[in-house]
Amino acid sequence: MRWTLPVAMAISLAIDASAVASPAGDDAACTSTALPGGHLFAPLAADPYLSRLGVGFGLLSSDRALLTSGTNRIAVGIVALGGTVGLYRHSDRDCNGLQIGLGGSVLSLFRMHSTFTRLLSVDYRGSLPLEVRHGMVSARLR
Repeated sequence: MRWTLPVAMAISLAIDASAVASPAGDDAACTSTALPGGHLFAPLAADPYLSRLGVGFGLLSSDRALLTSGTNRIAVGIVALGGTVGLYRHSDRDCNGLQIGLGGSVLSLFRMHSTFTRLLSVDYRGSLPLEVRHGMVSARLR
């Protein structure tokens, strides 16, 4: 049996009009925080790689027969469990800064129509997201 570890990198960029930074004067203090709440990068609404909690249902099709009956389409259930937590943030009073976090998720695929529900696959994903914000522009490197 051979194990491989795929490494993928994704960069997301967003412009947040609600986060207009005020001009920083001499009194702009920088802070460093361990285990900060929230994120510098606002999560995208339709990001397929975002670690989150969810369930779904769909049809899986293939060129080869997946069932003993010879059909190439099966009904599947999808269960996802995941999340991201900030580990360290360095920012100024206008929330311009840098944050590193830890994320992980588990995605399970189940065969629905059988005498008993079978687990088809389980995918594990881990990440160290780096988030940066400057004014209205924020980015995440995963």
